[in-house]
Amino acid sequence: MILPPQLRNCKIILASSSEYRKQLLLEVGFTVLAKIEPAGFKEDLDKRAFATPLEYALETSRQKTLHVLASIDKDLLAAADVLISVDTITVNKHGDIYEKPADKAHALQMLRAYTSSHCHVISAATLYIVKQKRTHQLSDVSEIHFTDDAELVEACAEHGLNSSGAVKIEGGTCIVVDRINGNVEAIKGMPVTRIVKFLKSLYCLNSE
Repeated sequence: MILPPQLRNCKIILASSSEYRKQLLLEVGFTVLAKIEPAGFKEDLDKRAFATPLEYALETSRQKTLHVLASIDKDLLAAADVLISVDTITVNKHGDIYEKPADKAHALQMLRAYTSSHCHVISAATLYIVKQKRTHQLSDVSEIHFTDDAELVEACAEHGLNSSGAVKIEGGTCIVVDRINGNVEAIKGMPVTRIVKFLKSLYCLNSE
């Protein structure tokens, strides 16, 4: 149990089908009542409509929350303290937004854009506080610098097929990463440090 005492009974609904995100929440000590895929939301917002990639990621996570709230069982929601949705995107040095690649060729195209350069990984979360019926948004931005070895990049393309921007810092793909400035768990898809910090401040405030 890693969580501070005031959060150890905090019950979470995860608006995601990601087993990794669920396991991370469990590992730090949250109770995860359910993980729910935001049905009907295609994650196809017009990127050109947003001033920054961060705004795009925050709105995507907000839409996931709204879609789950529209269809969730009311008794399940009432049993929870917080509903969490997350969107993770990768942004190359030119500001192009990358999500999960369609195939290996697409993944290779993404990785080549980072070679001898860097990308930013944005992990944006929307938290719906059940009792207060309000949302709070937070985010984490990390910077990853990549090798200049094109042969290694090509060899790693297949490893990142299920990851935002084809960036997977665990497993084989890590050999193309030169250094990281940021939070590893946020890069993997869950800004858990910022989530815990916010919920801790919220629970402390409510207990006063």
